[in-house]
Amino acid sequence: MNKQKLNEPAAHKEDGVEKRRRFIKGAGLAAPVVLSLANRSAFGAAKGCLSQQVSGNISEAGAGSCSSGSLVTVWNPTNQTIGTTKGNIALSTTQTTTPIVTASWTAGGKAYVLTATITQKGSSYIWSGTSYVYGILTTQTITLSLTRNGSSIESGSFTFPMSGVTTNPTGSTLFTTFFPSGASFTIKTTYYTYISNPATGALTKASSAGVSGVGSLSRSYFSGGTAYNSISAFSGSSITTSLRANLSVAGLNANSVAALLNAAYTPASTPPYVLTVAQVKGLCATPPTEKLPPNTTLTTFLASTFS
Repeated sequence: MNKQKLNEPAAHKEDGVEKRRRFIKGAGLAAPVVLSLANRSAFGAAKGCLSQQVSGNISEAGAGSCSSGSLVTVWNPTNQTIGTTKGNIALSTTQTTTPIVTASWTAGGKAYVLTATITQKGSSYIWSGTSYVYGILTTQTITLSLTRNGSSIESGSFTFPMSGVTTNPTGSTLFTTFFPSGASFTIKTTYYTYISNPATGALTKASSAGVSGVGSLSRSYFSGGTAYNSISAFSGSSITTSLRANLSVAGLNANSVAALLNAAYTPASTPPYVLTVAQVKGLCATPPTEKLPPNTTLTTFLASTFS
């Protein structure tokens, strides 16, 4: 029985050696590498494998002590699915406000007042398994009511007037955005919208599908999110756009964000991703506080850690 136990690790060791050689070769290291299962805990999840790659000697890491992360395309799909796996997004927080906007006009000697009751929700979504904010999804539910000479009109379709409309708050563009002059609207109907840019108040008509968390949401529905240069180590960067936006910028921008998300994702893979969050930040800092492996660039190295 003791002999069997001693023989069992040998096959695993050989498999790990071959996989490890392939990984190091992809990172740009030409020197031959000798792996050992000894001291496997010396460079485990806490330190990753960067130190061994820099020195070209990962004998202390042990076979299979780290693994590659997910590709940029996993973190950057056109439509984001709500879920719990890598690349999915999850609801973090929601804030709700209920403003009321009115539009008044006179037609045929009768005074009309159109009231829009707006339930506005600003929902913050994070990449699942991380604390980084993917973006803010702002949704509105608008319910309309109409009075004529002070009496409620309970149903029917009406045409928004071409001119002579007074809004409260003054200057509100809510009605002209959704019901431009000459367009019809229906009383007691609920209208769903997304706001593509809450900072400017610009509204975008869209289907209500996806608001409940079913299906996927177009990237264009989101704004804000964790800013690239809000990450402490990236603060020297002039990039002020979100991590989400930088995933669409091929090269170092996308690779650095994907590396950060891979490193931050929990539960960590077994074995863990080759880089820790601190190491990703150190490599991307200005100036860098982590050394790159030899014979490679930061963009190429980070790309080599994905598969």
